[in-house]
Amino acid sequence: MPVATMRLIRLVGLLSLTMPAAAVFGTQQTSAAVVGIDVRVQERPIRQRSEDMFKSLVAEVLGVGSDPVESGASLRDFEWKYRVIAIFEDDDHVQATEQARRFLADPEDLRSRDLVLLSVGRDHVRALFGAGDALSAEAIRQDLDVAPGFFGLALIGKDGTVKLLIDRLVEPSDIFERIDQMPMRQNEMRH
Repeated sequence: MPVATMRLIRLVGLLSLTMPAAAVFGTQQTSAAVVGIDVRVQERPIRQRSEDMFKSLVAEVLGVGSDPVESGASLRDFEWKYRVIAIFEDDDHVQATEQARRFLADPEDLRSRDLVLLSVGRDHVRALFGAGDALSAEAIRQDLDVAPGFFGLALIGKDGTVKLLIDRLVEPSDIFERIDQMPMRQNEMRH
């Protein structure tokens, strides 16, 4: 039997230790020590957690994603390098186009704050400013829990956390002011 298959079988066995049989269909707060690792997950259906864990194990052991969303680049690729503004396209593209136009009016404001500006459609992502190749629209929507056709804007900090998710047009100056108040940005401006 190949080594990768044996590792997968062992890891699946460990996975079963973290999932109480009586709670397969419910939600609960759980804490289990497995091989010296404390695993804490709160308020997610256990079946979904086990599916997520299994997908991660398959990807880790076999070196491949278990579905196309996982194999596409996501917002995590920007962590600690860039802040991200994701503009989610509305179905008629009117609001998204206007929001993008407002941000692109002064590229120096984007550059000085280490920003990447993305336009996220139903099935595509376009980098409007900065890097953004091979991104998965579905992965970004899942990360931010945003439905297709929803117009909005998300600001993601360099630490990867969502700083703002809003469903109306905003002035870039309001976003830049919010960024400039962040501790990491304050530190950048001092140095």
